[in-house]
Amino acid sequence: MDYQWFRDRKAELKLKDAQIAEAAAKDRSVINKVINGAGSFSLDRADQLAALFKVTRIDMLFRIGVLRADDLESLDPTRRQLPAPANDDDVVEITSLDLSLSMGPGTLIEDFVETTPIKMGLGLIQAITRTPSDRLRLVKGIGDSMEPTLRTGDTVMVDINERALTRISGIYWIDYAGSHGIKRLRPAGKDRVLIISDNTGEDNFEVPAEDLRIEGRVIWFARDL
Repeated sequence: MDYQWFRDRKAELKLKDAQIAEAAAKDRSVINKVINGAGSFSLDRADQLAALFKVTRIDMLFRIGVLRADDLESLDPTRRQLPAPANDDDVVEITSLDLSLSMGPGTLIEDFVETTPIKMGLGLIQAITRTPSDRLRLVKGIGDSMEPTLRTGDTVMVDINERALTRISGIYWIDYAGSHGIKRLRPAGKDRVLIISDNTGEDNFEVPAEDLRIEGRVIWFARDL
């Protein structure tokens, strides 16, 4: 963790310990100790901390110590840029993929998938993520293995920049053994990943990390009423 950066940034933005405590989900009394080297921030709070310290999530992961310097340098520079404030009438196009991802045993996907541009308000997109709109995809989920978190027919938004397991427990679009699906992933020891179904009636299983390809992280969903 880059303790010096946190101290400097705190002073620059004139942040109070109470503000940092709220973003970090820690007691106010421990914040000063953490920033001065007696502890660390949780990966699960990266988004909240990034918003408070006014940096991207990727930069925050680097400051927390999840990403290395060479990882950061290899990223597309647009991932480190904060978007300009949106006007009410600003829209962007999000690519919708004509496919349904299994929330069960997996979906085989052909090489060619039709795409359709979907217009969405830029303000809404910026409220969801700082990732550029051209790195987002909309797909539908089918099956019940991710219930109650996701239901069959839900439209999910996937951040295809996030192709590595950077969260302790996140939901991802994955390709395992040639089948694509939406599953929760969790590190399971050295070079192992636990593939989790939120539906408690489904089995979870461990796989070698090298056998699993992450296509992106699910960051938002929409559901018909």
